[in-house]
Amino acid sequence: MRPMWMVFGTDANSATVDSQWMVGEALMVCPVVEQGKRDVNCYFVEGERWYDVRELNEVGLSGWNRVKADLGVIPVYQRGGSIVTRKMRLRRSSETMKADPVTLYVALDGNGGAAGELYVDDEKSYDYERGLYCRRTFKMENGALVGSKSEGDLNASNWVERIVVLGMKGGLKRVVMGGGQELEFNYDAERGVAVVRKPDLMVSGDAWTVKFEQ
Repeated sequence: MRPMWMVFGTDANSATVDSQWMVGEALMVCPVVEQGKRDVNCYFVEGERWYDVRELNEVGLSGWNRVKADLGVIPVYQRGGSIVTRKMRLRRSSETMKADPVTLYVALDGNGGAAGELYVDDEKSYDYERGLYCRRTFKMENGALVGSKSEGDLNASNWVERIVVLGMKGGLKRVVMGGGQELEFNYDAERGVAVVRKPDLMVSGDAWTVKFEQ
C-alpha cells in the first residue's frame, strides 16, 4: 500500500488525498469511509488513463469525481501503462491457489504501451535467497506483447490461461504468436477490450511474443 503522493509526486493535489491509496504503482483503491454511503469521492490524477477492474472499461475521469460504490463493492482502478497478473479462480486458501494459472491484465496508456512483471517462489521458505524463484517481465509496445525469458532457477508450473487488453481502440483483426500460430480471441469494440483465451504460455521459460494485428 502506498499513499497517492508516493506514486504521483509531481501532482500537488495527491498530497492532500488520505482516503484512497495505491497498491504498488498500478492499482488505485477508493473505499467508502462514511457510514451508509453508496458512492465515494475519488481523485483521478490528470493525464493518466484509468480502468475499472470490474467492468474493464476506461472511466475517462480526472480530478475529483463521485463514483458508485454499492454494498460489497470497493472501487478499484488499474492505471494505464501497467500489466497486472491475477489468479482468477476462487479457492479456500492461498495454498490451494499456488499452482493456479494466471491472467494478464494489460492496461494501455495513451501511446498504446504497458509494462509489468511477475514474481513467483515456493511461498514457504527462504530458498529464493539462493536463486529458487522465477521472475518474468512483460512489455506491450507497437501492438506486441513480449514476455522476457524468466530469471531464477524455479521451474514454476503455472501457466497463462488468458490475456486481457484494456483500452484497445480501432478494431482487432487477429492475434498471432511469434511463431505464426493464430490464437482465439474476443473483441468488444464498445469498451475496447480484447480477451485472448488459452495462449498456452508458461510462467517460467523462454521469451515469447503475442502480436495484436489491428
